[in-house]
Amino acid sequence: MSEETKNFSPTRLPLEWLGGAFNALEATINGESKTPFHLHRKGAFLRATELGIPSAKDESWRYTNLAELAKGEWRAAAKKDPALVSHALLKPFLSSETTAPRLVFVDGYFTAALSRLSADVDLQIVSPHGDENVDSSALEKFFRRSDLNEVGEPLDELNASFVAGGALIRFAKGTEYKAPVEIVFVSTAEKGKELISPRLAIIAEENSRAEVTETYLSLGTRSYCTNSVTDVTVLQGAHLTHTKIQCEGEEAFHLGRLNTRISRSSTFVSNVFHFGGKLVRNEIHPELGEGCECYLNGLTAVCAEQQVDNTTVIDHAEPNAFSREMYKGVYGDKSRGVFSGTIIVRQDAQKTNAIQSNKSILLTDTASIDSRPQLKIWADDVKCTHGATVGQLDEHALFYLRSRGIAETTARNMLVHAFSSEIIHSVERLETRELLERLLMSKLGTHLA
Repeated sequence: MSEETKNFSPTRLPLEWLGGAFNALEATINGESKTPFHLHRKGAFLRATELGIPSAKDESWRYTNLAELAKGEWRAAAKKDPALVSHALLKPFLSSETTAPRLVFVDGYFTAALSRLSADVDLQIVSPHGDENVDSSALEKFFRRSDLNEVGEPLDELNASFVAGGALIRFAKGTEYKAPVEIVFVSTAEKGKELISPRLAIIAEENSRAEVTETYLSLGTRSYCTNSVTDVTVLQGAHLTHTKIQCEGEEAFHLGRLNTRISRSSTFVSNVFHFGGKLVRNEIHPELGEGCECYLNGLTAVCAEQQVDNTTVIDHAEPNAFSREMYKGVYGDKSRGVFSGTIIVRQDAQKTNAIQSNKSILLTDTASIDSRPQLKIWADDVKCTHGATVGQLDEHALFYLRSRGIAETTARNMLVHAFSSEIIHSVERLETRELLERLLMSKLGTHLA
C-alpha cells in the first residue's frame, strides 16, 4: 500500500487506477497536451488524486457506496465510430419538437451529425482540440468548480479530469426562447469499465426566459459510469427551466451534480426523472439570491435491484426568497431509494419561505426507502416546512378497480400512474410531458408494479 493510501482520509476512497487512466488519456491527445482545455484537466486531475471519492463513512454518502468505482481498472471512454448511433435509435427518448436546437454527445464526445444548432441560441462547443474558438473567459466558466474554496468537490474534480468536451450555453438578455435546448448524452456501453464525463455550463442572462432538457441514455448493456456536472447561472429577472431525464443502462453508474446560482428576482425550475441506472446519485445545489423563486420537482420509478439517491441542498443565502421541493418515488422488486433534502437558511435570509415534501410508494416487501428531510435555520423570521411519507398502494382503490373488471396488473399500473402524474404535470411543455408519459409506461411494462 502506498504512503498516500495509508494517510488517506477515512471519509474518502483512493482511486488507485486514476494515474494510469489519466496517463492513457494523455497518450491519445498528441499535440493537445498544452491547450488551455487540457491544462484545466491536468489541474483537476492533481486535485482529484489528492481528494479521492466519498466513502460510506462520509455522513452525506452513508447510503450510497462507491466502492465499486474506487476499485477495478476504470478508464476514460474512447471516441467511437459515429455510425454506432443513429437518429432512429435516439427517437424514442426525444420529444416531438422539430425545431429545437439539439446537442448530442456520444460517450462524452460532441457528434455534429446528430446535432442541430441554431443561430438563435449561443451554443459554444468546448473541447481540447483548440479549433472551436473558445476564449479563456468561456473556459473559466466551463470549468468553474463546484466549491469556491481551495479543496474542491471530489466528483467535480474527477469529472474535469476526464471531460472530453461539453457546451457553454448562453441565453441572451431580455430574450424569450420558444423552443427548448435539448442535450442528449448517449453511452454506447461498447466496452466495460468506461468513465464518461459530461459537462455543461448554462447562463441565463438578465430577463431572459429559456428551457434546457438533459437526457442520459444507453444503447448497450455493459458496466460504465456517467459522472456529470452541470453549472447553471440565472441572472437577475431571468426564468430558467431545467429538466433532466435519466435512462441509463441496467449496469450503469450515474453520478450527477447540478450547481445553480439564482440571482435576485429570478426563477429556477428543476425537473428530475429517474428510470434507469444500477446505482444513481443525483445532487442539486441551488444558492438563492434575494427575492428569487426555486422549484425542485423529482420522480423516481425503479425496479429490480436499482438504487437511486436524490440529494438536494437548497441554500437560502439572502432574504425574501421562496423554494418549493416535491420529490416522489415508486420502488418495486428489491430496489432502493434515498432522499436527503436539506434546506439551509442563512442568518441574513429573513422572510424565507421554504416547503419540502417527499412521498414514496413501496410496491413490494423487499423495496426500501431512506428519507432524511433536514432544516438548518439561522434566521428567525421564516416559514419552513418539511415532511416525508412512505406507504403502499391504496388497497381500497385497488379493490375498487378490480371490482370493475380491471386486471390486477393494469389496476396497479393505473394507481402508480396517478401517483406519478403530479410530478409529470409539473412540467410545463406538452411535448416533454408526452415523452415522460411514454417512458413511465415503458417502465411499468417492465413489471415495476
